[in-house]
Amino acid sequence: MTRSFLNRRSMMTLMATALVAPVAGAQSAPRIVATTGLIAEAARRLTGFDIRAIAAPPHDPALHRPGRSDLVAIADADLVLRHGPGLEQRMDDLLKRQAARGRVIALEDLLPDTPAEEPLIAHDPALWSAAVQALATRLAQELPGSADGILHAGQGFAGEILAHAPAIAETLAPIPAHQRLIVTEARGMAHFARAFGFDAIALSDASEARSLAALADRLATAGVTAIFTAADTPSTARLLQIAASRGHALHPAGTLLSDADWPAPAGDSGWHRMMTRNATRIAAALAPGAALA
Repeated sequence: MTRSFLNRRSMMTLMATALVAPVAGAQSAPRIVATTGLIAEAARRLTGFDIRAIAAPPHDPALHRPGRSDLVAIADADLVLRHGPGLEQRMDDLLKRQAARGRVIALEDLLPDTPAEEPLIAHDPALWSAAVQALATRLAQELPGSADGILHAGQGFAGEILAHAPAIAETLAPIPAHQRLIVTEARGMAHFARAFGFDAIALSDASEARSLAALADRLATAGVTAIFTAADTPSTARLLQIAASRGHALHPAGTLLSDADWPAPAGDSGWHRMMTRNATRIAAALAPGAALA
């Protein structure tokens, strides 16, 4: 079932509070570093300050090994914003040292009840909206001179996120329940699946031949003909081959986005672009003819 969202009146009230104007004039700009494009965008929207993203696309935050400039940026930062230890694994030791100095804010700590198996929560609009508001509260404490503007901006951005969720759900609505299977390597799709009524299967979790055979059978039974992986990976090739041997034609429908581009084009939201692109690609592959409302 699709998650229920705010009613129209509530959404309009939240959107009316949106404030994109920077609050940086309230005090001198601190040096803020974020691990991903998603957190960088949220911090920029909340504070108006310039934010550096260490592992924004095309980097994978789980695999990115920080270079010299990254090490310097993190060491010199007044604040470092991250998702949680389950994501930025190769930066963990460095981030823990900064955390010991009180300079790290982890979204995982701000939302302790969030499912821990996948810290990249932005693919669930309700969770990301809550994370933005929790981050605004924490940043307001860290930057008291800008607190009012940060809290106001947090309400606005959180409202925009929730307001976009019904359009995503409408795009995905034509996909039959039995075909709501997303096979992908994109991080964060477990949260997307829970939010919009899908099952998400990480291809890396089915890399053994027996698991790939079971997955091929499940896709054939459901009538799913598309997977969202790169065409040139060994696991994709093996899955396509196994499916073909069973008389079921599968094709790679392109990859899904895990993170938001940073910096996003002027006047645009990287989160909005990421969610729209993913929903459009999924709908086009699993329910041809669907279009984003």
